[in-house]
Amino acid sequence: MSSFKIGIIGAGYIARKHLEVIKKINGLQPVSITSRTYSKAVKIAEDFNIQNVFKNINSLIKKSNPDALLILVSSESIFKITKKIIPYKIPFFVEKPPGLNFLEIKTLNSLAKKYKVINMVGFNRRFYSNFMSGLKIIKKHGQLLGITIEGHERYWITKNLINKKNKDSWIYSNSSHVIDLFRFFAGEIKYSHSFVRSFVRKNGDQFSSIIKFNNGILGNFIANWYSPSGWSVCLHGEKIMVQFKPLEKGIWIDKKFVKHIIKSNERDKKYKPGFYNQMLAFKKMLKTKKINWPVQDLNSSLKTFSLIRSISNGK
Repeated sequence: MSSFKIGIIGAGYIARKHLEVIKKINGLQPVSITSRTYSKAVKIAEDFNIQNVFKNINSLIKKSNPDALLILVSSESIFKITKKIIPYKIPFFVEKPPGLNFLEIKTLNSLAKKYKVINMVGFNRRFYSNFMSGLKIIKKHGQLLGITIEGHERYWITKNLINKKNKDSWIYSNSSHVIDLFRFFAGEIKYSHSFVRSFVRKNGDQFSSIIKFNNGILGNFIANWYSPSGWSVCLHGEKIMVQFKPLEKGIWIDKKFVKHIIKSNERDKKYKPGFYNQMLAFKKMLKTKKINWPVQDLNSSLKTFSLIRSISNGK
């Protein structure tokens, strides 16, 4: 197949960011779009030269016959929409999070297995070019010994900007991006133990976890949602350290304590970071019908969401 016909579901900010990338990749052709707000779908179709605009998903699938679907709706709607789409048996990309709790994500995974649908979950930070460079630097000097991730959320600001349904699921909806990086950098988890404290939110807003990975690497997670800070990742190697704070910026410190800048590639500077390589991986998945690291599908992402469940429950 020379080009995959792509159907777009959703016409918001994130859809535009994906389409900016897709139009630059040979072999991915957006042919149709639908959205809950029809006028938004019309506008984005005009901006990105998408020929077919539909008022509902069923019409999009039946009339445009896409080879793959991109599910780019709000986190409050994504479970319901994805659950509806899976039985069509069309390969799909779904933005993170595919659900607002572990049960919803597990339900989608069971459906995908039942209908044997290949899929990809949008953890775009797995495709950051500076992360790939940081891993190479660590491996060049020996082993990764430990990883520390801070997932502070500034929740006193965020809570007024997000949907009510999403407030109690914020660790799944938003923190999942940074918590998933444990498995990206360090591999699969052997066991973890977590502590939770509630300062304001009854279901927790301060988290501290220790993690041991199958390969022996040790990890630490800390998040205080009512203290000014942000996300960061620190990789502890043999006589070197790699740090991303914020995640889009990177440095490494050598054994003489000299700091070196880790640069991102031009694609991550021009487009939303990680999006270009993420779509290349999606195209490869469609061609090979296989999932390869660092891609996550519903099944493999369950391991990340299982860790999130443990952290949020204090287990």
